[in-house]
Amino acid sequence: MKRLLKLGMCIMLAVIVLSGCGGGDSKTKTVVYEGEINGVKISNTIEYSGDHVLKQKSVSEMNFKDLGMTKAEVEQTVEQYKKLYDIKGVNYKADISGDKMTETTVIIKI
Repeated sequence: MKRLLKLGMCIMLAVIVLSGCGGGDSKTKTVVYEGEINGVKISNTIEYSGDHVLKQKSVSEMNFKDLGMTKAEVEQTVEQYKKLYDIKGVNYKADISGDKMTETTVIIKI
């Protein structure tokens, strides 16, 4: 009887451990949030699986003259941001054309 009880407990423990290791919804899903704040258009795209964020992409489009900045000030700020975002798993880029700038920041799970 004790052997049967021990065997039953081992089987139950194995089932509990193995059920926690797999299964679930492993599909990657994407959600997009868009908005505008003080004339800056922002789009955030988040890729996730379950409750784990796999990738986040943020794109901001702005007219820097409307924000009271010169092209030289924006270029200087972009260089500072590039140093700030020099981190493994983070990709930052800024495209400046005319009086508009588009910033793209991508963060991936490492």
